[in-house]
Amino acid sequence: MLPLYESRTLLVTELKPVADWRPGETVVFVCDHGWPVAHLLYAKTVDGWRSVSVASGEFDATSVTPSNYRGTVVKAYELLPIGARSNDDLLIELRSTREGAAGNYLTAVSQ
Repeated sequence: MLPLYESRTLLVTELKPVADWRPGETVVFVCDHGWPVAHLLYAKTVDGWRSVSVASGEFDATSVTPSNYRGTVVKAYELLPIGARSNDDLLIELRSTREGAAGNYLTAVSQ
């Protein structure tokens, strides 16, 4: 199966309280290998939340908990290859939405 997000996809996340997490939401968390992954919440358990990879259909060994949670995906932007176009349109769109802070950060790192 293909991954939920292709390579070169910019994910915009927001921090949500644990009580607001719902099955089917895509969250970013640090997996047992130590890097961030974006997987679907599946079910709440005693140890946290069980999550699943869309690409493999396999459940993660690591539960999603407040300590390894990095955010819930609220938007995704597929970026074109470097040099295909400027990021101006993307930055304008980001600034015009509630993700404006992310747009400001992108401006800062791109200058």
